[in-house]
Amino acid sequence: MRVTQQLRYSLCGVFDLAYHRDDRPTRIEEIGRRQGIPTRYLEQIFQKLRRAGLVISKRGPGGGYLLARPPEQISLADVMLAIQPPVVTTTEASSHPSETQLASETQTGSETPRPSEAPPACASSKGQGESSAPGKPPSTRAGCGEDPCAGSLAFVSEVVEQRILTALKAETIAGLCREATRQGVPRTPAAPLMYEI
Repeated sequence: MRVTQQLRYSLCGVFDLAYHRDDRPTRIEEIGRRQGIPTRYLEQIFQKLRRAGLVISKRGPGGGYLLARPPEQISLADVMLAIQPPVVTTTEASSHPSETQLASETQTGSETPRPSEAPPACASSKGQGESSAPGKPPSTRAGCGEDPCAGSLAFVSEVVEQRILTALKAETIAGLCREATRQGVPRTPAAPLMYEI
């Protein structure tokens, strides 16, 4: 699982809106000050969160951002999927010794098993009278390449991704707020509105 800085900042931003919740919109500058995140970076992040329907923006004096739904209805997976692709991708998972070989096969048109496909038949039990001597790896079967478990990497990646997404869907922003309260994270009062005449 790769947790990017952008994802961390996104979770902090949504958490900040929920934890320091006010009846009025919160300015990006306030969130950045409380969380120690550069304002320009937060602006880009909140544009993605707005497009994903997690926050709404109000323009004009007293404008800022509000959560689009209650924190109980926003999961960590919602935030993650708004900012970056699924947690584990086949590309990330393939830090396997044969990664270069797999990339080469893909470019030359050889088919690489997709995550949704079952491992090749040659990865199953011995067939057609083949056997391995005790203490030696199974022999390569004709037409199967050098790795009898070539489809396993994609299968494991898909399962791990789904399990992590399931766990993140179960954890909400409201849950983070409850844990922050339990651990005594201080709530900062909102900055007063300033009007120029």
